[in-house]
Amino acid sequence: MTQFLAFLLIFQIGISKKEARTKIARFRASNQYRKIVEFADYILKKYPDDFEFFKYKIEALNKLGKRDTLKTLINMYLSKKRSPSVYRNLYSFLYFSVDKDFALDVLKKGRKALGSDTLFAREFYYTSLWNRDFKQALYELFNFYLQTRSITLLRQEFRRIEKFFDENTVKEVINRWLKLHPDHREVKIVLADYYMRKGRPREMLKELKESGYTRNLKEFAKYLISTGDYTHADSLLKLETLRDGAWYFLRAQVLAKLGNYRKSANLYKIAYEKFRVKDARDSLLSLLFFRLKDFNSVLRYSGPEDELRIRALLALGKDQEFLKISPAGEVQLFYRGLYFFLSENPDSAGYYWEKLARRFPASKYLYRAFFLREIQDNFGKTEVFKKYLSVENLILRWRIDSAEATLRSVQDTTGLMKFELARIQELRGDYELSVATYLGLAKERSNFLSPYAYFRAFRIASERLKNPELAGKIGKKLIEEYPRSPYAAATRSLL
Repeated sequence: MTQFLAFLLIFQIGISKKEARTKIARFRASNQYRKIVEFADYILKKYPDDFEFFKYKIEALNKLGKRDTLKTLINMYLSKKRSPSVYRNLYSFLYFSVDKDFALDVLKKGRKALGSDTLFAREFYYTSLWNRDFKQALYELFNFYLQTRSITLLRQEFRRIEKFFDENTVKEVINRWLKLHPDHREVKIVLADYYMRKGRPREMLKELKESGYTRNLKEFAKYLISTGDYTHADSLLKLETLRDGAWYFLRAQVLAKLGNYRKSANLYKIAYEKFRVKDARDSLLSLLFFRLKDFNSVLRYSGPEDELRIRALLALGKDQEFLKISPAGEVQLFYRGLYFFLSENPDSAGYYWEKLARRFPASKYLYRAFFLREIQDNFGKTEVFKKYLSVENLILRWRIDSAEATLRSVQDTTGLMKFELARIQELRGDYELSVATYLGLAKERSNFLSPYAYFRAFRIASERLKNPELAGKIGKKLIEEYPRSPYAAATRSLL
């Protein structure tokens, strides 16, 4: 086709864009790039702002190796454009279809022409990553933040690339960027993030303070909680402006650790009643019962399926109301049996515990029921056993001080009272002392008390102290010394 005939097609006969695309597709299929250039010239006279035909011409010039002509064409095209989207579209096309250096040069021209040193930050960021220029990528990431204003995205991307930097590089880039953007010190949150993952809480707190950022601080607070620094965790949470259900739940946990039980309970109530936080009710019940001894409030927030409801009823002396609860679940069956056991009615106790074993053969309550039957079998006719029942009754009704006073008044050579002392220490939250008492008893005795004492010490070390090393040592000791004990079998499944 001659240039003259092409001209006639367009301007005298007329050609639609769809027809023009079809013709160019045929030229591309047969690698006729010169014809594409000629044809695109005439098409662009009719549709001068059509980027699609401009791309065909660029592609053809690139295939013909006319890179100087290509650069001139791009510069002429951009000289008439002032829209960032034009530069962005051209960059994308050049980056994936022509030449990455050409593409990057377009963005640089765009920043200069449009007068913004943060324009096209997203494209510069990913291009710098592609070119493995990680220092520049970090700088552009902060520019990218100015466009998104998303601290979450900033932190996510920083975590993705931080392995390519050392601490000094991160500081250098942040400080260089902040000289141009001093009103955006919130970006220092990434340094706080960096120090948190490096296990350096002091530097983390310093950068958080300098950032002035007050949203989404819960992750930092959780880290401080994991280190046992509840005071600073609480200080951070007080700064938090995003006070959702998770915030109320977390602050309630911290306040409980700091001994402010009443305020903690109030926050748990908000987390549960207003935000329906899943674990807030159980935490609230535990706090009301064990710390505040507010048994009536326990009844308000609990249901018949809750263990602490049963214990609150018995603590309040509402035995008849307790007995009205249907013994359908494992908790209800165990406590119904325990109630009769401590009332010296072993037949009724056995009835409910056997039912528990049949319906819930994997229940954790079976270990305690089994142990209580062993105590009865070994000491059932002694004065110590009667005192033991008295102490257990007081514990069941949460009269801990009276229970301790009773056991200390007993002259005991069986080890039962020492076992009860360890239980009281456990119930009071003196877990390390309780473990020591249980282990002392286990080493002193060689009867049935020893394996269960080891088992209780193992569970406390594992579940309360969160000390897998100590739990492992205790568990192995139990298995070695009492391999046939049911507690050894249970421990094997947990190690």
